[in-house]
Amino acid sequence: MFCNLISYPKPKHGPNGVSVHYLKTQFLREVEETEGLNENSTIREIEDLRGAKHGVIRSKGASIVCPRDETTVGAAYSDCLEEDDDVGPATFMFSYTWNYRIRDIIDTLVAHCESNKDMDQKRTYVWICCLCNNQHRVYEDKQNGDNVPFDEFHEIFRTTVASIGHVVAMIFPWDNPEYLTRVWCVFEAYTATTEPGCTLTIAMPPKERQAVMSAVGDISNLLKVLSATMIQNAEASAPEDLEKILKLVEVTVGYTKLNNSVNELIRRWVMDTFVAEFEMMNGRKGMKNNHDGHNQDDLQDEKLSRLCYNVGSVMYENGEYNKALVYFKNILKEELNPTVDQKLFSAKVYNNIGLVYGEQGNYENALVEHRKALAIEFKVLGPNHPSTSSSHNNIGLVYRAKGEYENALVQHRKALEIQLKALGPDHSDTAESYNNIGNTHDVKGDYENALVEYRMALEIRLKVLGPDHPDTAESYNNIGAVYYGKGDYDNSFVEHQKALEIRLKVLGTDHSDTAESYNNIGEVYYGKGDYDNALIEHRKALEIQMKVHGPDHPDTATSYNNIGNVYYAKGDYENALVEHRKALEIRLKVHGPDHPDTAISYNNIGSVYHGKGDYENALVEYRKCLAIQLKVRPDHPDTATSYHNIGNGYHGKGDYENALAEYRKALEIRLKVLGPNHSDTITSQTDVNDALSMI
Repeated sequence: MFCNLISYPKPKHGPNGVSVHYLKTQFLREVEETEGLNENSTIREIEDLRGAKHGVIRSKGASIVCPRDETTVGAAYSDCLEEDDDVGPATFMFSYTWNYRIRDIIDTLVAHCESNKDMDQKRTYVWICCLCNNQHRVYEDKQNGDNVPFDEFHEIFRTTVASIGHVVAMIFPWDNPEYLTRVWCVFEAYTATTEPGCTLTIAMPPKERQAVMSAVGDISNLLKVLSATMIQNAEASAPEDLEKILKLVEVTVGYTKLNNSVNELIRRWVMDTFVAEFEMMNGRKGMKNNHDGHNQDDLQDEKLSRLCYNVGSVMYENGEYNKALVYFKNILKEELNPTVDQKLFSAKVYNNIGLVYGEQGNYENALVEHRKALAIEFKVLGPNHPSTSSSHNNIGLVYRAKGEYENALVQHRKALEIQLKALGPDHSDTAESYNNIGNTHDVKGDYENALVEYRMALEIRLKVLGPDHPDTAESYNNIGAVYYGKGDYDNSFVEHQKALEIRLKVLGTDHSDTAESYNNIGEVYYGKGDYDNALIEHRKALEIQMKVHGPDHPDTATSYNNIGNVYYAKGDYENALVEHRKALEIRLKVHGPDHPDTAISYNNIGSVYHGKGDYENALVEYRKCLAIQLKVRPDHPDTATSYHNIGNGYHGKGDYENALAEYRKALEIRLKVLGPNHSDTITSQTDVNDALSMI
């Protein structure tokens, strides 16, 4: 049998791509006209390279001489196109998987063009591997076992990315992105972010984007799903590709850096997507009437307010507290219908504003907002409703952060009383109140009462939630913290290991709660003086925090802080300073200069200088810490610690008069807040006596 061979000229520009217009018209038509295929067919179904039978893609160039080598028959699909409306120099590379449906791919590309108004679909050319690589050669190489050497293939890929300069990655579906499980896809995304002059854009079908917008009841889960890249667990169609990509990553950037880079990009995309959706809806506020003249203002305002709430929640979850405040406060500017639902929605907003202020260390404003929420709930729901109890708990948490432990206990006990009445003793919310009461006793140093409350919470959680639940893990974690406070490191270790085991089983390795367990086990090793194992655990925590939250997050700063503390204990003051300065840099960026965590960093840097015998610089840092503490919580144990440390600085210099003055300030606060029998109070009394003896 003979066939007529057709020869097309070599492309004048390369690499070429297929126009979005052509894909949504002619290519889709060819798919739908093929027996057994339709718009829901995947690329793998459209062109199955496991068999010799040509699919839609190989059929196009089956009798065409490849213009790239000008000798062999069988051309890439894109090489069979000539018209400017169909093919041209690639605008961007499209990164996707062959398991995606053609309809979803086309919808994604069309939406991308429409979101960039200057992109003419007839002049937007997509380099997509299924059409732009010669699938005849790919099939033949597979049959002959002549795969292109990985190094050569990687260089071809890298230069293609560099020459095009823009990669559009399709994330789909949002709640279980296959893209992030394919090794080539993850590697393409990383390459696009690191290749000089190249940009990466994330895209998804419009229906998926809307699903994301409506699925943010659990923001932390959304961010976890969409930033769970772990290239070492990814898959590839060709095992040799998987092995070689992982080896390349391992010897160059490393798994952690690559994963963190891709996850940070996705986290940023999530926030940008919500902001863009909000701004788009906000811009349409003037066009809210149906064609029949029915006014849709109320519905539109409600949708906009709830989207604004979701944007604020994303910002809050990612540690961008100032931006979160802007969005939450914008909601309250809207005049919404005073229905019961809207009133309760407003209460929810006030509570979230209170949470943001709490994270910022602005406790007075946090109390104001939580009380606004409580007032609404009290009026609408009554004094004995579970939502009312939640506001009492939130107020209690603020008092605890301020060091006003008795006021905190009053609020937590009010919450518990309501929950026992409304929900009964065997409910997870009731357990949470016991837990909060236990936390307050714990920070007071009242470890026996803390254990009683924590065990009440644990008993309920085991009964209601079972042994394998994050809340149950939290109870074991908190009991471990009490044992640590008592200096019983062996029992503390046992409890923290129980918490870690549950968290690894239920939440997985890449979760902030798992990082917390590694951190706490590190603290136990620290308490025991086993500094090498402490560093191992804290670094595990840091790796997770970097992956889950990125470099600019309070939890990441905490890990740097803890590593710095271990170096300090080892007498490695230079490395201690490096880590504490990393923590300070993040805290200044995230929290600002007037936050308790920022104060802690100044204190710890001061302690390092003190350890080095540099008392002047130590006093400078201690005073920075004290200035913040006096501003945000003057009668707090941490403020007493600042006075205590300044006293130590003077003591180190031999200035016992000033040391005595500072020790007395510390003692006064500790007597007031902690009582005469607390170990810190006893330490202060000893310091005072010691300074007096030196004068």
